[in-house]
Amino acid sequence: MDEPERESEPASSPALFATPSEALAADSALRHLLLDSESADEQAELWRQRGNERFRLGCQLLQRKEKIRKQSVPDDKLKSPADLEQRAHKLFHDALSEYSRALALPDCSATVRGVLRANRAEVHRRLGNYARGLEDARLCIQYDDPGNIKAYYRASACALALGRFEEALQYCRQGLDLISLPKESAEHTGLERLQARIMAEISRQQRQQVEREAVTQARLNETQRLIEMLGRKRIRLGLPLFAQQKKVQNWQPQWVDPSDAQAGATVDRPCLELAWPLMVVYPLAHQSDLIERVAEDTDLGTLFEDLLPKDGPPALSFDTEGMYRADCIGVW
Repeated sequence: MDEPERESEPASSPALFATPSEALAADSALRHLLLDSESADEQAELWRQRGNERFRLGCQLLQRKEKIRKQSVPDDKLKSPADLEQRAHKLFHDALSEYSRALALPDCSATVRGVLRANRAEVHRRLGNYARGLEDARLCIQYDDPGNIKAYYRASACALALGRFEEALQYCRQGLDLISLPKESAEHTGLERLQARIMAEISRQQRQQVEREAVTQARLNETQRLIEMLGRKRIRLGLPLFAQQKKVQNWQPQWVDPSDAQAGATVDRPCLELAWPLMVVYPLAHQSDLIERVAEDTDLGTLFEDLLPKDGPPALSFDTEGMYRADCIGVW
């Protein structure tokens, strides 16, 4: 029994322009066979053919959609790319129904069930139902047809799409181990290409994990050095600073930039100076300012003389009466 075919059909084929409700070639044969009360396997075979025809037609519609999209030329016969995709998905769902009906028939042989499950797995994969596709392929391998190479490919592809890389690699390698066909066969080539994709994805994930761990460790080391310095300086961070952290991008004390500190300080071995966020509150006006980095040895009197001079017009736009000047500042 053949799996769903996906070869291109000539553009002039009547089936390419058929609507999902139109009868396909296997429909009349199925009606005749059901009237003759044939075996479960024979009935399932015709349900499978119906599903294959709908799946094949859906694939052809998606191929035409991609052609129209690349050429940016509308096709009056097949309408818009969106319409083509909608019709293709409808056909895929119809194919799922046909395969499911066949699987519901009693007394089907394991080989027939395996083909049906492998076919349904492929349709689920095309629809993006990767978990369902993986389950169908897994059941085919585990219970129905352990030698179905396409089931291994589809299980691996679905697991890869779900981000289950080790499982995907396992199915791929199992499929390659089972192949007794020549190495240039389509099945072998497809599995080898899929294995290369999985390995590349695993390598990318490992690199990202190493980078994330390095960033996390660097932050932990920096925090530990900061905690140790605060301990040596006998500084405790209390609730007033914590309560304002939502207003500050970097609310915790920071190292003074080595380029602005004494000679010999480096990023790895920073100087012993810290910079702190400084909040300036104007209670009568219900206003506040925030300076994110102020070196701990800064003379606040000199700082406020620059910010709020004693003489001249008020430095703050809301301070129309000139209440906030350097000579009337309180520091906590």
